[in-house]
Amino acid sequence: MKRFTKLMAVLMAGGMFVSLSACGGEKEAKAAGVSYVGIDVNPSITLVLDKNEKVVSVTLENEDAQILMHGEASLVGLDAEKAAKKIAELCVELGYLDETNAGVSLSVEGKEGKLQSKIEAGFESAAKELSLHFTADGTFSLNRELSAWKAEFSANAEVQALTAAEYKLIASAMAADQTLSFEAAVKMNDEALIALINEAASVTESYATAAYEAAYKAANVVYENAKGQLLDACWLAPYANHLFDLATGKKVHYGMIYNLYTSSARALDMGIQAAEAAKTAAENVALTEEAIDGVIAAMGVSDEVSAALKAEITAKGNTLYAVESALNKYYKNMTKDAYEAAKAQVSAVMEKVQAEAEKIDAAVRETYGEEIDKFVANVKIPDELKAFAGANTAVLNEFKALLEDLGKAMDGKEPIAAAYAALKTFQEKADGVLKTMKADLTEDEVKGVEETIASLEKTLETAKKAFDDAVASAKKQAEDYLAAKKAERKAA
Repeated sequence: MKRFTKLMAVLMAGGMFVSLSACGGEKEAKAAGVSYVGIDVNPSITLVLDKNEKVVSVTLENEDAQILMHGEASLVGLDAEKAAKKIAELCVELGYLDETNAGVSLSVEGKEGKLQSKIEAGFESAAKELSLHFTADGTFSLNRELSAWKAEFSANAEVQALTAAEYKLIASAMAADQTLSFEAAVKMNDEALIALINEAASVTESYATAAYEAAYKAANVVYENAKGQLLDACWLAPYANHLFDLATGKKVHYGMIYNLYTSSARALDMGIQAAEAAKTAAENVALTEEAIDGVIAAMGVSDEVSAALKAEITAKGNTLYAVESALNKYYKNMTKDAYEAAKAQVSAVMEKVQAEAEKIDAAVRETYGEEIDKFVANVKIPDELKAFAGANTAVLNEFKALLEDLGKAMDGKEPIAAAYAALKTFQEKADGVLKTMKADLTEDEVKGVEETIASLEKTLETAKKAFDDAVASAKKQAEDYLAAKKAERKAA
C-alpha cells in the first residue's frame, strides 16, 4: 500500500487502508455501489453508497479513522446524511473537529446527485457551534501526489485532466487492489473503481492497524510456506507412473509445473513482504530539521504559526506523513479566497515536500528492485522438467517470460503494483495448472493425492495453532491499542 509518497499513493488519503462492511459487526452482503464519498478531517474515511444513497461499505484510511470508529455501531445501512452526522459527532467528541480544525475536505464521485450538500448538512447538524469550512479541492497531500503523477505522465491527456476528487477515487481503488497501477486506474470508469473499493470492504477488519497487518502477514507467510512445501509435493507422485510419456513429450508434467508456480509465488510473497517492511521503515524515518524548516519557511507564515506547525510535526515523529498531516490541516482550514491568495506559497511548499517524497520513493524503488532481482535470480527450474521436452516447452517458456517481464517492470514507473500483479499471476497460474492437472490425471490418481493431503494436514496442526495464536495475539493488541487511544482522546 502506497502511503506517503507518489510511488505509494494508494494510501495518501491518510495511512493504512481498512475496509469494512460493518464497523465492529458481522460482514454483510454487498449491494452495488454507485457513489463514492471521501471525507478528510483527519480522520480520513470514505463511504460507498448504493442507488438509494445508503452506505454499503466504509473505508478507514488512517489510524485516526480506526480510533474514531473503534467500538462504534456500523455506518452501513445509514443514509448519507446520517452517516456523515455520526462521523461528525464522533469527530467533535474526540476533539478531531474543534475551533483549530474546522476544515472538512469532501470528494464525491460516481452518481453524485445532491450528496455533497447532504454530507455537509450532516456535519453541520453535528457541529453547530463550529464554523465549518468545506472544500472539494482535496487535501494538500492529495494534490501534491496528483501533481507528481501529472509530472510523471506529462504526455497523458487523461492524467492531465484529472481533478483532485477523481484522483482521490483512484487512490482508494489502488489501495483496495494493490495490483492496480495508476496508469491502468486512470482508464477505468467510476463504476469499476467503486466496485473494487466496495469488494475490498469485506476483506479487512476494523481493528487491522498497521501493526496487526504486519504481524498477520509475517505469521501467514510462515504458515503458508510450511503448508505449501508439504502438501504441494504430493502432486508429483502420480507422474512417476507416466515417465515414458513424459520423456517422449506425450504428456506434460503438471505436478512439477504446479510446484514451480506455487513455490515461486511463496518466494515472491516473501520478497514483497521484506520490501514492504523496508518501505515502512523508510516512511518512518524522520526528516532532517533543515528539511522541515525549509517547508515551513516556504509557507511564509508568522513565527507563532511556524512554532505551532513545528510542534505538531515533532509530536508526530517528524516524518513525511507528520509534515503532510500538519499541512493538510493548515490548508484545508483556509477559506477559498485565502487559499487562492496563498497559491504561490502552496506551490513552493509542495515543491519542498515533493523533494522529500522523492527521496523515499527512490529508497523504496531500490528495495523493491533488490528483492525482486533476488527472487528472479533464485528461481530454479528443476532439471527434470527441463529434460522433459516437447509438451513442457511452451509452459516453461511462459514461466520464463513472466520472470523477464517482472524484472523489466522494476525499472518501470510503478514497480510496487507490478510486483503485486506478478504475485497474483503466479497464484492464478498455479490454480489453473491444478485444475488442468486434475483433468489430466485419472480419478483414482486424484483421489489418491487428495487422501494423502488429508492425512498430512494433521501434521500441520502445530503450525496452524502457532498461526492462529499469533493472529489472536495481534488482534488483541490492536484492539487494546485502539481502545486506549480512544480513551485518551475522550479524556483530553
